[in-house]
Amino acid sequence: MTGAAIAFTSLYLAAGALMPLLVVYKEQWGLPAALLTLTFAVFAIGFLAAVLTLGSLSDHVGRQRLLSPPRSLNSPRRTGKDWARSLAASA
Repeated sequence: MTGAAIAFTSLYLAAGALMPLLVVYKEQWGLPAALLTLTFAVFAIGFLAAVLTLGSLSDHVGRQRLLSPPRSLNSPRRTGKDWARSLAASA
């Protein structure tokens, strides 16, 4: 039960992470309000579709097997980012 509560809370917090960024993007890039509305609508529909499909898929396949490919893709990206940061620091 505690694991489900933690998963729900983290999902809830992650879902709202884009909204403050939309305001920043609007100010930096001068985007019209209609485009921000469209952007949020596309995000909300995509997020809902992902939660509904991947949630049931993780119940069927298993969470570890479903999360293995993204984890394996994230590791080289982080290594490259750390390498680039160390190069920038040494310059």
